[in-house]
Amino acid sequence: MSQASQRKSIEQLVAGDPPAAVDSPADSLAAVGQAQARARAMIRGVGARLTGPRLRVLSELLRADQALTHLDLQRRVEDGAEAIDRVTLYRVLDWLADNGLAHRVAGPDRVFRFSARSTETPHGHFRCVQCGRMYCLGASADLARSVLATLPDGFTEQRVEVTVSGLCADCAPAH
Repeated sequence: MSQASQRKSIEQLVAGDPPAAVDSPADSLAAVGQAQARARAMIRGVGARLTGPRLRVLSELLRADQALTHLDLQRRVEDGAEAIDRVTLYRVLDWLADNGLAHRVAGPDRVFRFSARSTETPHGHFRCVQCGRMYCLGASADLARSVLATLPDGFTEQRVEVTVSGLCADCAPAH
């Protein structure tokens, strides 16, 4: 499989349905199973060895509705399961980011947050100034074009990162 078709395949897997609301334990188990199946396919899609830590971490990222810190991920991965070594977690997250299966974005606190959203298509982030959560915004070619149009002559972009700060739906006052 060519690298371009491999990326397209990964893009399709990452772009799967967003996390759904969980109503029952059976729904929760089904969501975990779906995330694990997607994670398996994504890891194998880059021609890599499937390991327990890679599967557990990527599955949690796929299920998350926001970008997660190392500590958030460690808590989620270990919830009701075997502990994961902190160094192993860092290595897995670096591996996922290096292979395009996740991306990292630094918050204002200089802590990296990770998401299973792809980095192939530029997208922005929303950071809640009250609770500190960070969310990936939808990918948009218009976003990239708008940012690139502001570059001075002779400048060449390598990556577009935009972060919007404000109040998330949970923290914003009801209108």
